[in-house]
Amino acid sequence: MPRPIRVLHVLHHIFHYPCGYRTRSENILRFQRELGFEVSVVTSCDHEGSQHLANPPGIVVKTSPPYRGTQRRGLREWRLMQQLAPHVDKAIQELQPDVVHAHSPVLVAWPALRAARRNRVPFVYEVRDLWENAAVDLGKLSAGSIARRAARLTDTHVLRRADAVTVICESMRQEIAARVGGNDRVFVAANGVDIDALRTMPADGARTRWNLPSDAAVLGYIGTLQPYEGLELLIDAVPELLRRRRIHVLITGDGNAEADLRAQVARLGLEGHVTFTGRVAHQDVSQAYAACDVLVYPRRFTDVTRLTTPLKPLEAMALGKAVMGSDLPPMRELIQDGTTGVLFRAGERDDLVDKTLAVLDDSALRARMGAAAREWTTRERQWPTVMAAYGDAYAAAMGQHNGDGKARPS
Repeated sequence: MPRPIRVLHVLHHIFHYPCGYRTRSENILRFQRELGFEVSVVTSCDHEGSQHLANPPGIVVKTSPPYRGTQRRGLREWRLMQQLAPHVDKAIQELQPDVVHAHSPVLVAWPALRAARRNRVPFVYEVRDLWENAAVDLGKLSAGSIARRAARLTDTHVLRRADAVTVICESMRQEIAARVGGNDRVFVAANGVDIDALRTMPADGARTRWNLPSDAAVLGYIGTLQPYEGLELLIDAVPELLRRRRIHVLITGDGNAEADLRAQVARLGLEGHVTFTGRVAHQDVSQAYAACDVLVYPRRFTDVTRLTTPLKPLEAMALGKAVMGSDLPPMRELIQDGTTGVLFRAGERDDLVDKTLAVLDDSALRARMGAAAREWTTRERQWPTVMAAYGDAYAAAMGQHNGDGKARPS
């Protein structure tokens, strides 16, 4: 029997606090192992402010030492990349992988590409998000800045030199294909869900935990509280929803936008109608879903959200919950409007209010959409199904690779 393919993953983090990046990373590692790949990990040097959690069991994880240098923007990122490269070099020499699989951001991918080329190992780049877009959305770079253009050029440099590229949705695939000159080396490995890790729980106990009213419809959001998630739109809709229906909003998670969202709730006098749980342990997330009648994902239209799919709606769908989301292209890849969920016009409060009331007023519709969402997620988006794309990407990468440190032109 031929030996398993050895894959060295180069990740921004795997020990960090629970978030979508960690959840996806852990599931990739776990299910690749179950499919017979030999997997190991190098993490980046960017550890500042992180909370160290247990590494995934049974997997070699080589954690690069934390970065302690200058915080000057631009120079910091350059030195981060310079510091990571030799640690990837060393891991390649020790572990002898067949493929180096680097995951965005480009601060990780660029040094991993350099190390892979020096050691003549095929290189795969997974783009979960484009760093230059995320930096703009988080206020780290301005849209028209030289720094943003430099970041884009660096990402494009890596994309064009990768032997294969994986992305998390079709919207991103189209964007990347335009940069690399075609689809031949670009593979969609979508976000997935571990249905066995989710538990259906009674709503009463879940609502008691957070002291939620038993006679109100609960609208929920579970995920990271970033500005581009658009939660200010949901909060802004609450007064009009309350005028027409008894509702309560449950917001589970934390992030950069939390303080502004709490201030908005206070300014509108909604403290008795909106509950913030803060970060909830991953094993308790099912309880947060159980408390909700409808999950709402009101993402803004930004460079990040037009190209990336969120992971949390898939969990809600797998649990048979009614889900609503902004009508952004990536969200349309998850939600078939009126069948597996409901879409509303991004950024439009009145449409959100009208669609929410229609969903809350029709329990049969919620049940039908929840059942259809669960069936679709079970069929299309369980992690073992998603993993097939990686086998294709690795085969393409090893087929493209000359053995001389260069990728063959596509």
